[in-house]
Amino acid sequence: MSSVQDWPIHRFSLPNGLRIAWVETRSPVASAGIMIDAGTLNEAPDFPNGIAHFTEHMLFKGTQKRKAHHILTRMDDVGGDINAYTTKEQTFYYATFLQPHTFRALELLADMVIKPSFPEREILKEKDVVLDEIQSSKDDALDELGEWFDAELYAKHPLASPILGDSENLNRLNRTDLIRWHQKNYTANNMVLVLVGRFQRKILERWVFSLFEALPTGSLVPSSRPGKPDTQPAFFKRETRTNHSAYGILGGLGPDVYSEHRLQASVLNTILGGPAMSSRLNMGIREKYGITYVLESGYTPYRMSGNWSVIWATEPAKMDRTRSLIFKELKRLAYQPLGSMQWHKATQQIMGQLALSNENAGNMLQIVARSILLHDEIETLASVFERLQALKPQHITAEAEALFETAPISECYYYPEIP
Repeated sequence: MSSVQDWPIHRFSLPNGLRIAWVETRSPVASAGIMIDAGTLNEAPDFPNGIAHFTEHMLFKGTQKRKAHHILTRMDDVGGDINAYTTKEQTFYYATFLQPHTFRALELLADMVIKPSFPEREILKEKDVVLDEIQSSKDDALDELGEWFDAELYAKHPLASPILGDSENLNRLNRTDLIRWHQKNYTANNMVLVLVGRFQRKILERWVFSLFEALPTGSLVPSSRPGKPDTQPAFFKRETRTNHSAYGILGGLGPDVYSEHRLQASVLNTILGGPAMSSRLNMGIREKYGITYVLESGYTPYRMSGNWSVIWATEPAKMDRTRSLIFKELKRLAYQPLGSMQWHKATQQIMGQLALSNENAGNMLQIVARSILLHDEIETLASVFERLQALKPQHITAEAEALFETAPISECYYYPEIP
């Protein structure tokens, strides 16, 4: 569930196929981002797992005209910043800056995505950095629990693969792999450039054309993607770790990003355990009983699948009770429709959260870029509000029944080692 405020939105394309969207705001602070429609999902079977994320790191390590130092200080020198991240489906590079430095930011982003040099010495150094990142993620029990759950939920499907990869794949990755990955995925038809801020249209279009016309178009035939993951039988997994707390996650498959049930699943997740302090899980378990500090739900829609989950941490002796209370909340949502007052509060809450998220230009960049890549359109806040208000409480109850009662629910647990 994503949308943008009703700011003027301008869209145009370059002859090579690059799509550009500009959200016109009045802020003196501007942002620009390039989203590549390639992530962990695109790695199998031709590339080592983790190459999408490692390529993201390497684009900061040198281009044909810049060394790493010059990339890292280019935006710092004018008080701006530049960053990136990789997901299961996309890689995103973005910068925030004062409006007068727009060309500087665009030129740097273009240089990084079009002409990376992948220096051998930097590859060796960065492998150590990413190996440490992998190890750090293993030190975070909740992160590792989520990765384990995904691996079991999606079995042999590429969505099961971790974004960071693993040490074995990382060690065998080489410069030739990086060049092949870049040539295959960093093409104009596989990217979207998004800008948020105040610009003069003719000047902006001239800059974009001059900087990004060198992008190769890429194949006009969409890259083959894996099909939908198979539904796995419900599983129950338990392992021990050297932690003092116990950790649990339960969940299952959910609507994909194109499903007509995606909005219902998003609303259901917000009511169950989303960001609001008044969520069912927070009020009915954390606040009422005080038996857990970490307790939240999530819903992630992908192209060919989606998943929902509840994750928590508690004392080992309180794990069974916490689990029982969570299932109680799931059943309540599946069998007890929301009252009119509850439904009104839920919809008002969601609309407020959506509006607030749009106050952040970085969020807006991501929303617009992903919307264009996935749907080739940008949905406004007004249209989402309209769809949200067309929902009824029984729609949410039906979705809860489908996810929490009809479909299998799987579970993974970490318990501390017994001395």
